[in-house]
Amino acid sequence: DNINLPAFIFISVIVALFMGLTVSAEEIIRDQKILKRESFLNLSKSSYLLSKTAILFFISAIQTFSYVLIGNLIFGIQEMWLSYWLILFSVSCFANLSGLNISASFNSVVTIYILVPFLMIPQIILSGVMVKFEDLNPRVTSQSKVPLVGEVMASRWGFEALAVKQFKDNRYEKHFFEWDKMMSNATFKKDFWSIKMNDKLDSVYKHPESSAVKAQVALLKNELKKEQGIANAETLHESVSVPMDKADYQRVKNFLEQRRKHYIHQYKTVSHSKDSVVQFLIMRAGDREQLTRMKNDFTNESLTTLLLSSNDFNPIVEHDNRFIQRFRPIYMEGEKKSFVRAPLYVSSKNVFGKSFDTFWVNLTVIWLMTAFLFLTLYFDILKKGMDTIGRISERFQVK
Repeated sequence: DNINLPAFIFISVIVALFMGLTVSAEEIIRDQKILKRESFLNLSKSSYLLSKTAILFFISAIQTFSYVLIGNLIFGIQEMWLSYWLILFSVSCFANLSGLNISASFNSVVTIYILVPFLMIPQIILSGVMVKFEDLNPRVTSQSKVPLVGEVMASRWGFEALAVKQFKDNRYEKHFFEWDKMMSNATFKKDFWSIKMNDKLDSVYKHPESSAVKAQVALLKNELKKEQGIANAETLHESVSVPMDKADYQRVKNFLEQRRKHYIHQYKTVSHSKDSVVQFLIMRAGDREQLTRMKNDFTNESLTTLLLSSNDFNPIVEHDNRFIQRFRPIYMEGEKKSFVRAPLYVSSKNVFGKSFDTFWVNLTVIWLMTAFLFLTLYFDILKKGMDTIGRISERFQVK
């Protein structure tokens, strides 16, 4: 019943970022004299950076372990110790490298500590928690996946990983997640998608002179192609045209009705299978109260509301001539054609044509971002960029 669990997860990620930044912000700038001497002696730069990185990672490991130990005990979060520590430690390591980059690029400690809030603010605002990605400026957002401005934020990857892991892999939900996922997909198709498709089809057939008919035809073809891949009806989308004759209209109408009945049957079948799992767990636990107690101990209503988008009254939206699902994102998967990118809070993402759990994908992305920051540090990319901007501005001032 704790309504603060999503806020705790988000703040934990922000705390890990802040600790990682502050512990590393002065590491290189205070060694400027040593670095100048070592450059004359041709000593290894990589050894210096690796030693700095190693000690910072060790400090971050202790800090995040202490935080998870205390925080999870207070909140009563059970059996998620390693998952929380892995994500917070990884985010803190990302922040360590961010701090080392700014420490190596500026000559003033005051400037560095002024920059820390400027690095933190985007991580807070563009994490997808404070402001929904779909509510950002249309020029920078995307309705079908996390926008690029969100993809470069470690806070977004960290929070999503922990929220999804906490929801789907706890001791109670892990027994039902796959069943709930299939039921959610069936519910979306039979209760929302099929109704919208029928509305669009009726509009194209009855109002071929409408100004919106071209967009409606394009949407119908796109959605039918996608559904045909599931139902093995490969040529049906060719029946949609303007004007549309009655035979083609009826063919598409029958197909949509068949798919609706298919998803109704699927929902009932999966629901029956889930009931069997419930009965088995009750038998193993001894009584239903034990199962209810497990649910109370391992699930959280506020987190469930967030990941099911229960407060979003638009379960399906129309964008770019196709329907975008907003209904229960935690039970969705990343599109097969996409690489890693997906809507926020999906349970799995596509990598090279294969589906992987969101937690492990996000963890990998955070470490890839950390490795990229190490390369920028090694080659002094930020410092060189700042020097180039300085020289250009000086030339303009002279002119």
